[in-house]
Amino acid sequence: MTPQQYSPDSRIVSCAAVHIDGRLLGFTLARYDRAYPPPNAKAAFAVTIPAPAGFRERVEAPLAAIGWTGVFELELLELEGRLAPIDFNPRLFGWMALAVGAGANLPAIWCDHLLGRTGVATGDARIGVHFRREDSELRRVAGLIRHRHVREAASVLRPHRRVVHAHFRLDDPGPAAALLFSKLYYSRRVAHGDRRRRFSAGARLRLGQAERYRLLPECFGSARIVRPMIFRSSHNEAFSM
Repeated sequence: MTPQQYSPDSRIVSCAAVHIDGRLLGFTLARYDRAYPPPNAKAAFAVTIPAPAGFRERVEAPLAAIGWTGVFELELLELEGRLAPIDFNPRLFGWMALAVGAGANLPAIWCDHLLGRTGVATGDARIGVHFRREDSELRRVAGLIRHRHVREAASVLRPHRRVVHAHFRLDDPGPAAALLFSKLYYSRRVAHGDRRRRFSAGARLRLGQAERYRLLPECFGSARIVRPMIFRSSHNEAFSM
């Protein structure tokens, strides 16, 4: 374990692509303008941005060193004129809709490679495309209004051009409808007092690991755990801008 300095005010920048034969296909770089829950968590509102000079080569080097092939996400922090890496995710990720909406269909690029096809464009994502995660934005607005920050809440709701939504699409309303149904269902359970029992610290310790993980989605309404803090390392100079 390496101790790292806590940096709550730094914005997150995420890089994603498909690494195949030493090339970055569908290269996408996005900045989190808002994250929920604050200060740093998953992207609630993000925008694709141009990469700094030499950044692409600095991403390719460690991928080649570890021999990674496939889709990945690299999270970084904006720190004093440079980008410092904090997390490497060798998998699909939460803001995938932004990359696809900006013209970098990473899942299709990877599937084409596995199937030996070349039908999908492999160019970089377009710059200036926005991403909005509706449920996170609405939760943020509700919290701001509850604390009487009406002006800030209005700024969150301000419309933008060229926006890709995480759930809602006119030609595919199913995901948004499913999300709304799940929220209403959970709210109804809470309103009728049908919440799962809360465990004391001692009771939690008596539960086995498998049982604890099974209960997480029931107790918290989600199987995903968002890390509470983002750290920065004083040793990562490879991504200096």
